[in-house]
Amino acid sequence: MMGKKTMTHNPRMKWIALGIAFVVGLLMGAFIHRAGDSEVSQQQMFIFIVVAFAVIIGASVVWWRSLDELAREAHKSAWFWGGSVGLGLAAIPMVIITQMAARGAIELDQFSGTAGFLLGFSGGAGVPILTTLAGYFIAWGIFWWQKR
Repeated sequence: MMGKKTMTHNPRMKWIALGIAFVVGLLMGAFIHRAGDSEVSQQQMFIFIVVAFAVIIGASVVWWRSLDELAREAHKSAWFWGGSVGLGLAAIPMVIITQMAARGAIELDQFSGTAGFLLGFSGGAGVPILTTLAGYFIAWGIFWWQKR
């Protein structure tokens, strides 16, 4: 297959793919933020999010195929170990808050109504995402530190 250039032989593709995913992610965040202040229908929001995720997944596939085996192993190991530990750590504040609320030590009335629900849901979803990402980056750094 002379002349056929694969993605692994074109390292610029990984940066182009990451750039596309980053820009689409920023646009998605801006669109969602502005949607709260405008007359964007749920159907329009759904279509935009589906299309944006399709572009991001496509860019991620291009990026993944541009990596060598060691880099792929670093990411897989970091997601498994770092993500698992980070997600486990996210359970700690959730259990503490639940137990404190059950014993009456804290009031969760502030999370009543639509705004309170969204705040509580965002915080509840945000904690596992942040701890998983933090664990991933720590494990990814350890992986490469050990391989130096």
